[in-house]
Amino acid sequence: PNMYTLRGTEFRSPLPWIASLEKVRSWKPEVLLGSHIEPIVGAAECEKNLTRYIDAIRFVHDQTVAGMNAGKDVWTLMQEIKLPEHLKIGEQYGRLTWSIRGIYEGYVGFYDERIPSMYEVPPSAVHDDLVALAGGCGPIIDRAQSLATDHPKEALHLLEIALNADPSQTKAREIRIQCYRRLLEQAENVIEQGWLRDGIQKEEQAIKQTSASTSTGKGS
Repeated sequence: PNMYTLRGTEFRSPLPWIASLEKVRSWKPEVLLGSHIEPIVGAAECEKNLTRYIDAIRFVHDQTVAGMNAGKDVWTLMQEIKLPEHLKIGEQYGRLTWSIRGIYEGYVGFYDERIPSMYEVPPSAVHDDLVALAGGCGPIIDRAQSLATDHPKEALHLLEIALNADPSQTKAREIRIQCYRRLLEQAENVIEQGWLRDGIQKEEQAIKQTSASTSTGKGS
């Protein structure tokens, strides 16, 4: 279930969601018509699936809250919390990590107890400084290239630094496409797949624009 969508909607609180599923279960339905799934037919199948969804959502909620109360940050919880085998309900539409972060930030808001987060200066404000300290975009892009196959998520952070400092770095965009495609190979979630394909298209367009601009500059 999508407790938080990646299109900018409000956080969907899991507790009312659980209550609504419990209400439906109390009706002892013989057919369930979900908005994104095939019909579920048969009272026993309806009972089994409703119970599994209720228990899975409650597990994610309770584990996230327990982790928050233990002082763990959202990144730690996104890595640590896993659904037990009997509660795995698929991640084709929602993702477990998105739900964990949605619950976490739904309760505490944006502040992560890091002092810089209180202020209006974004992390990208020091990307030029990081590039200068590295001796230019080259070493950062080379490091991203070495990570792209096995650690594409980490590589994307490095590429963001290089491209924020110099958007004309075509090699960085090519490696970014490589990372997106690597993640796309692994993605089972249809929304994740859509955003990755969109990212690839945008990078390819940016490369074309950079090439056209360079050609025009040489001609003049």
